[in-house]
Amino acid sequence: MRPNASLPSRRLRVMHVASGGFSGATQVALDLTVGGQAHHETLLVLRHKQRTPMQRVDALRAQGVALEMVTGWNHWSTIRALRELCRRWRPDIVVGHGFPEHLLARWAAQGAGVPVRVQVEHNVRERYTAFKRWQVRQLAPHTHVFIGVSDAVSSELRNMGLPAQQVRTIRNGTRLDPFTNRESETWAQREPAILMAARFGAQKDHETLIRSLVPLGRDHALHPKLRLAGGGSQRHLQAARALVQQLGLQQQVEFLGHRSDVPQLLMRHQVAALSSHYEGLPLSLAEAMAAGCAVVGSDVAAIRETLGDGRWGLLATAGDPQAWAQALAAVLRDPESAAARAAQAREHARTALSRERMVRDYVALFDELTGRSWMPAAAADAAPPWLSVLIPAHNPGPYLNEALQSVLTQLDARSEVIVFNDASTDQTAACLGEWATVASDAATTPEAGPRLRVIHQTPGVGVSAARNALLQAARGQWLWFLDADDRLRPGAVARLREVVSQHPELQAVVVDHAVLRASPRLKHRLRGEAHRRSLPSASGAIDGGPALMHGLMAGGQWHVWGKVLRADAWPADLRFPEQRVFEDLSVVPRLMAGIKRAWYLAEPLVEYRSNPGSILGSMNPAKLRDWADALDDLSAAPGFDRAWADFVAQQALRLWRVGQGLNAPLSWWPGWWHQLCARQPLVPQAVSAWAGQPRRWVDWLQARRISGEDASRPSASPSERDR
Repeated sequence: MRPNASLPSRRLRVMHVASGGFSGATQVALDLTVGGQAHHETLLVLRHKQRTPMQRVDALRAQGVALEMVTGWNHWSTIRALRELCRRWRPDIVVGHGFPEHLLARWAAQGAGVPVRVQVEHNVRERYTAFKRWQVRQLAPHTHVFIGVSDAVSSELRNMGLPAQQVRTIRNGTRLDPFTNRESETWAQREPAILMAARFGAQKDHETLIRSLVPLGRDHALHPKLRLAGGGSQRHLQAARALVQQLGLQQQVEFLGHRSDVPQLLMRHQVAALSSHYEGLPLSLAEAMAAGCAVVGSDVAAIRETLGDGRWGLLATAGDPQAWAQALAAVLRDPESAAARAAQAREHARTALSRERMVRDYVALFDELTGRSWMPAAAADAAPPWLSVLIPAHNPGPYLNEALQSVLTQLDARSEVIVFNDASTDQTAACLGEWATVASDAATTPEAGPRLRVIHQTPGVGVSAARNALLQAARGQWLWFLDADDRLRPGAVARLREVVSQHPELQAVVVDHAVLRASPRLKHRLRGEAHRRSLPSASGAIDGGPALMHGLMAGGQWHVWGKVLRADAWPADLRFPEQRVFEDLSVVPRLMAGIKRAWYLAEPLVEYRSNPGSILGSMNPAKLRDWADALDDLSAAPGFDRAWADFVAQQALRLWRVGQGLNAPLSWWPGWWHQLCARQPLVPQAVSAWAGQPRRWVDWLQARRISGEDASRPSASPSERDR
């Protein structure tokens, strides 16, 4: 799966798919459709159900909401209708909200070729049959991220076996504007009554709340009004009415039905209750907190999380009327404590449970998944970062923390770091999460730090595709790639900033590096690994063209992290070849050939980690083919001259020696070599110039003799080669 590479430059199109039953998941999808319009093109798709209130659908359309209905007759017909809608509307992202809609939406999106697919789980407990769990496993490799609306839901997703690094928590939010004009109303002026705004169903457990009124009156001499607002299942509604009749509570309990003025109702009541057996993140509680009610909820995971373990509301044991009576009595008998807790809950809702915060989190995630850069509209015209440090990461282990430490501690607010997490299965996701928190906290200080962005990708796409995605996502004026197991030396960024600020005409800066080894030996010190040079010259300006290329070819250091490029100097059509190694060798020489003015910093600014599992440390015939393909790319590049031919000849003979050491079946190699010589006559000339170097010449003759081919014979065409 290759996100980012094929997405258009127009505004993103995001399709939200939810139930037509107007559950909490539907409300979140509606809020994201409306709130996201300022950033993306959005479309809300509802699955038609028997109890879908079409008058509400018509009202939303009249308000200008982009809304489509699809059949809900059976799952297969829904998938087919969604797939046709995807092909017609062509979304970039499909988001499935709630069960089973997230399954149907992702099946349809996969069939229609939608680039990015997202699951949003809204509850900690769903009706997953064995067949549904099989579908979850089948869709997991084709889903980019799994969103839990609370930490409790995210934990359940991980328990289902979904990849932990792809599970995110984005808490639900609610509209706060209906509650902003009630600042002058005190809690004491409200009616000391209880309101529960929730649809009728087994999950909500209205029965326990109704039964709690009996011990509340008998043991505590309290007889508050209980008002129940909401639609839902007629069977459960009739059961609740029958229970009220049975307990003789007709004068105390009122059934309000579906109400469109829930915010106003909440602000007229002192107490709001939610007696659910389980939840995801209940919007009714978020609204009650925003309304300034004293809240009582069931002591279950998501409600406990929403109420801060009792900090912003009281908790009562789920299904226990006696425990509920005690909690309600504590609120009604101590109005001062209840009012203070309600005020704290209201402030928490404003900061953590707003719809605006939820929309921002989703917008940022969508842009991250597609490699785009989102920022608030007020900052849209702000100057771009002066530097983007781009880090592809695939299971770098503990080295990633060292790399980020070396980078983030050197950068300021006018810079950015982007990490592409390429399906890592180690602690990479956790490490990035910790650093994201640090970077977020730093952004609130007067001396703000750099912005850290993370692109999570699964399944893995390889380092070349990761680098291409990073190139697309970068906003900086200068681009500096860094491997996830390498480090920048202290002062490296300051040294770079000094050079580029003093010489605005530069298009590239070439730097040296040092080699990090776990156990350096004497021979490593003798090689001068504390300072590996990229050019044979001293520090200073270098004209582009032959002067620069001859020096780089002589040094032979083509690591992309040793070159810092101005963004506008990177050709739009030059990208790393995907699904191949030796990608640096294929791209960097062609990149540097277009540079008109560069600067050489003869200082080791990068610390390169020598890894036994690196490409050269774990060669095989497939990698040898990629090496040959990289040389083939160079030989076909514009501007190929004697310096290039000499370098390619050295690399080709080195490739042959490595292949001999592997005893690899390299009968294809001489054909490739002869094809290269036929296209670029300078290559055999370069080899002839080495006649005084016996070892290289012997290698060349051995290659000719072992191949059994004559240089004058035509070689296989590229289409005939087994790549």
